Amino acid sequence: MGRATNTPVSEQHREQARGVAAQLAGETTSVVHFSARSVIYRVPDRRRDGTPRGSNKAKRALRAVALAPLAILAFPVIVVLGMLDDIGIQILPRNKAKTTVHGKSPSCVALSFADAVRDAEHDLLWLAWSRSQAVLLGTNGDHRPEVLWRATGHQRPKLKIAKTTLHWPDESRVDFDLAPAERTRLSEQQGNP
Repeated sequence: MGRATNTPVSEQHREQARGVAAQLAGETTSVVHFSARSVIYRVPDRRRDGTPRGSNKAKRALRAVALAPLAILAFPVIVVLGMLDDIGIQILPRNKAKTTVHGKSPSCVALSFADAVRDAEHDLLWLAWSRSQAVLLGTNGDHRPEVLWRATGHQRPKLKIAKTTLHWPDESRVDFDLAPAERTRLSEQQGNP
């Protein structure tokens, strides 16, 4: 998974990412800080972490038998933690922002985007879009943003930024979380940050 970062999001970084994406497209471009670095895969032949699923049925059966006692022991702990959370006592930190890729085939188009997010080694990620393209950019410090993934034409996903979803023609999709500050910015600027 990409490296964790404490790099603050600045307008300078945002404008650098917007500039690179606009230069690629030759048109007005919008951009949001993409903080959802944890990727969950819901695609055939991939584990939740994105690694290829093994085909050895004997290994899978053995793993299921070995995990059963662990699940039985973990269940009461999960119930207690859930009850404490319901009454407002938080023992464990909340989950990080995540990206979830959904696909019906092992080669769905959304995988290239999800893999780019998972493999990114940049301090900040940016999702930029215009009428003709969608781009994932990465930045380190004050260096020029680097294109990590790009889709144009019929490969460009339909972006529903308010719903934080990317949809591809093969019916695969990526759902992602936006930081509260980005959601606020998005609503203030009517979907064109």
